[in-house]
Amino acid sequence: MEDQLKVHVESRNGTCTLRIAGELDCLEADGLPVRVIAAIGPTSGPLVVDLSGLTFIDAAGARALTHLIRTLPADRLTAVSLCTPAVRRVLDILRMPPPAMWVARRPATTDTMDLIRRMRLALNEAIDTQSTASHAMGCLRATCIRVANTCERAGLIREQARETLAGTRATRTQRVHAREGAAD
Repeated sequence: MEDQLKVHVESRNGTCTLRIAGELDCLEADGLPVRVIAAIGPTSGPLVVDLSGLTFIDAAGARALTHLIRTLPADRLTAVSLCTPAVRRVLDILRMPPPAMWVARRPATTDTMDLIRRMRLALNEAIDTQSTASHAMGCLRATCIRVANTCERAGLIREQARETLAGTRATRTQRVHAREGAAD
């Protein structure tokens, strides 16, 4: 059976990126810490956790991920990148803080940098939310236009039906008058 969860580490320019992708559910939650520690063990330097490839998460997975990120070495963890809107919805339902807030507290000298990183991530998350809302508004506008077009077509069809009915009545009236005229 193929793993539903992928854990991959990539080092570039002195920064280590931990990518967690796929589905993090109750079946994968218990093994997550072991897989992550094995993946980041031989690396060094700042660590960025990339959740953009995470397509599904359940309550057990969310708890495991939150705990894992909070227990990573404070001198390594730099940032947690944005997660997908679907995963974010699950975290919202579970009333969990956004991933940007999962970063463990470090000494006071780095608190300002942490705040800036969290603010940047929160801003990116707000931009993603705005993008999602803009997309929803675009879909709503398109639906409104389709409804207006349908109403307009229904009005035209109704008008054509009235004209056809009026024509039929006129033809029937002419036939009645013609019969009455022929009977005289």
